[in-house]
Amino acid sequence: MIKFGGRRLLLQAVSLLLISAGLYGCGRDGKVVSGSGEDTGREQKKQAMGRYVESEIPLPEGITFDSVVSFQDGPDGKPLLFTKRDINGVTMFAGYLLSEDMTWEEKECGWLNRLGLSYEYGRVDISYGEDKRLYAVYSDEDDEEVTVRHRVIVTEDWENGREIQMPLLEEKNEIGYAYYPDKITALENGNLLLDSGQGRLFLYDASGQHKIAETIGDGSHFTVGRNQFYVIDEASRSLILYDGDKGTEKAKYPLELNSFYEAKVIVGENGDVSMVSNEGIQILKNGSDIWEQIVEGDRNTMGSPQFYPTGFARGQEEDYYVYYDSMDETSKLVRYVYQPDIPSEPETVLTIFGLYDNQTIRQAVNVYQIENPNVRVEFEPMMEEGDGAVPDDYIKTLNTELLAGKGPDILILDGLSETSYIEKGVLEDITDVVESLVSSGDFLANIADGSRMDGRIYTVPVKIGLPMTFGRKEAIREAGQLDTLANLVQTHENGQIFGTVDRNAFLSLYADAFLSDAVGEDGVIQEQELKRFLFCMKEILDGSHISDGTRDNRPTSIWGLLEKGTFLHSEETAGFFESSQGTSIMEQAMGELEADMTVLNKTYLPHGTIGINNSGENKEKAIEFLCTALSEKVQRSDFYDGFSVNGNALEFLCGIERNSADSYGGPIDGIDGRTYEFKTSWPGEPLRRRLAEFLRSVEHSAGRNGKLKEILLTYSGSYFDGAATLDQAVKELMGKMTLYLQE
Repeated sequence: MIKFGGRRLLLQAVSLLLISAGLYGCGRDGKVVSGSGEDTGREQKKQAMGRYVESEIPLPEGITFDSVVSFQDGPDGKPLLFTKRDINGVTMFAGYLLSEDMTWEEKECGWLNRLGLSYEYGRVDISYGEDKRLYAVYSDEDDEEVTVRHRVIVTEDWENGREIQMPLLEEKNEIGYAYYPDKITALENGNLLLDSGQGRLFLYDASGQHKIAETIGDGSHFTVGRNQFYVIDEASRSLILYDGDKGTEKAKYPLELNSFYEAKVIVGENGDVSMVSNEGIQILKNGSDIWEQIVEGDRNTMGSPQFYPTGFARGQEEDYYVYYDSMDETSKLVRYVYQPDIPSEPETVLTIFGLYDNQTIRQAVNVYQIENPNVRVEFEPMMEEGDGAVPDDYIKTLNTELLAGKGPDILILDGLSETSYIEKGVLEDITDVVESLVSSGDFLANIADGSRMDGRIYTVPVKIGLPMTFGRKEAIREAGQLDTLANLVQTHENGQIFGTVDRNAFLSLYADAFLSDAVGEDGVIQEQELKRFLFCMKEILDGSHISDGTRDNRPTSIWGLLEKGTFLHSEETAGFFESSQGTSIMEQAMGELEADMTVLNKTYLPHGTIGINNSGENKEKAIEFLCTALSEKVQRSDFYDGFSVNGNALEFLCGIERNSADSYGGPIDGIDGRTYEFKTSWPGEPLRRRLAEFLRSVEHSAGRNGKLKEILLTYSGSYFDGAATLDQAVKELMGKMTLYLQE
């Protein structure tokens, strides 16, 4: 993000982005990222030709998301993959070496398979040490005390293993064994480096009997290189080098990373240190203190919001291998090879303007650039949380550009007036493209219809949310429309239909759902519908307990359904996992509660709404990008930013189980005296199917009413506070809204 004295202006940003956005993929010398000392004065030059290019390497047959144990540097400079599979309750292991011709050589793991391990009790990790031995740390059940301990085993020949007795692993505390190590490996001198699982690293002698040193190790990645080891320390934002004989600190190299999550380092035979993170691949050459960027993350898989690196290895020709897991339980292995004969800079730049960040758009950028290596996509959201910027500053500058026939190729219209842009001819007509996607199942027909204006389509969302209400069946029956809901709240005996309500958040959600009823197709405000909305909302709010402002800006409380005996909970649901709290009530607390759910007024909330600049220089490629963003490949991922609008992806998501989506839970004492096991997890298939029915049946988009909602929230407070009458409030709002629509 480019900042100018606390304020960023679009025209300046666009021009500077084109000049200084950084290399798409640099030559082997890379570009300077950071150094530990003063400016070295080294001249950095962009390469006219040459960059690293990624390609996917097929995995051995039968490999699944949860079958890989580790991926790392192996013997003879070959990447090494370890896998596991369950056979009648026993875990069987296999190793695979990747040859230069990209084929896999399978290695039997007799040293582990003879143990008859069960994976039930914890994880297993296997590493190839600098002493040319293989090490495994694994879980074992202590039958006498029904607790779990860890054991360490080593082999030199893949077939015969021996256990290393480490007193550390016998230590106990009041709840069982004290240490549950995640990884063990060896240095060239045979000393053992153990991740204790308790935020510390231990250096032991080769026998495992004598502790040499204890170092920092906050759960971040570490690696060994000959007789020294490196630790990524997030607390000090640095890579720390330690001596492998005594465990003393030798050097500290600052790291400039936005995220340390899953950052990994490896050490080459020549002593060069390479690091992969979501920002790309950087290299610290032996004897240098300057990190150099050789692969840009935001234009390769490591920059994807879907994938995260879990294994890292270096090839024999200055190439790299990164093993990725993904949030939707898929995996892949990618190779990065330097290609000297292709331009270091892509030939085409596709620009995207957006006020706010969007993970699905970022995923589409990543996928599109990998599939189109000669295109660089620039997406840099203007607004950053907490920066105090005002959207109108960017909107005015953008409008000036667009009306002059210039501006970005693609617009993300969240927070912008798409109706105004359509009326002024700024946006390209994409009806034929969208209708083709509907025919192939790659776009929901009802969302295409909801996107039409005068029969044509100019914008489409990449994800959608649903304004939903969860709760008891007798209340849900009245919750879908405002009149019946307001009457229910006012006539209910104990007044606990919603319990505690955050007024602004509640008004915002219900304005999203019902404000479209007050806006005619001709853009004229329907006074009676606006009056009805305000009256019903006041009835509901007057019959609820208003939050004192200490809540977290949610319309109502999900926990109230159980703890306080309220009847309804309303909130936007933005994805299957995001629905988990409400659906867990239905799956686990049906009993006396007889829970159900509904969508408010058949309305959906568009997210990441895309429009194409009618005057853009790259309209054909912009349309290609739109199709990528709506493709099943992108839409299968749940980034908690909305439900998929791709029909094929939606069907796929309805049919899969995601165990890794289990997040948290616990017992809750209900108002009815029962104890409920409440959890947040991937909802069961029947509820996923039910949600999909809602997604395929909603009709009204709340996207074009954003500014009208803002006006309503700003100028209706006096009515809800009792300081103005209904007629006074309607008159003021009619004036403000009409004036806006006429502009």
